[in-house]
Amino acid sequence: MACRRDLLAAARAVAPAPPRPLDPGAEDAARAPSTGGGEREPARPRGGQPARPSTLAAEMALLREAQDAVRDGDPSAALDRLDDLGARFPEGQLREERMAARVLALCAAGQAREARAEAERLLGEAPGSVHAGRVRASCAFRENLD
Repeated sequence: MACRRDLLAAARAVAPAPPRPLDPGAEDAARAPSTGGGEREPARPRGGQPARPSTLAAEMALLREAQDAVRDGDPSAALDRLDDLGARFPEGQLREERMAARVLALCAAGQAREARAEAERLLGEAPGSVHAGRVRASCAFRENLD
């Protein structure tokens, strides 16, 4: 028994100390450019405007509603949500996702020519988009667009 106790004591002596909890903002504050007044500069997404978490949440909610509508067989409702999303956040963080979802909703609505125009717009703006494969496989690029 003494041998086991000695082994446990030795293991505790060489084990690294558990990591200390970090201050949640300390790492971000260290990397953020200084504003000179002791406050850190807010993160800036594309377009140079300060990030607003509520904006991304609102974009995500509208996009999710549109995707749900397509899945539920209501492409008209999906297109309405996507129109609303585009009007509220024309240069939003989910712009590519919105455009790809619009292509798929237009396909679901039987509007292949409109889907093709939207697909070409997306691929012209973001040829390396993660959504390119899905968009190219949609009705927008089938031979017969009638």
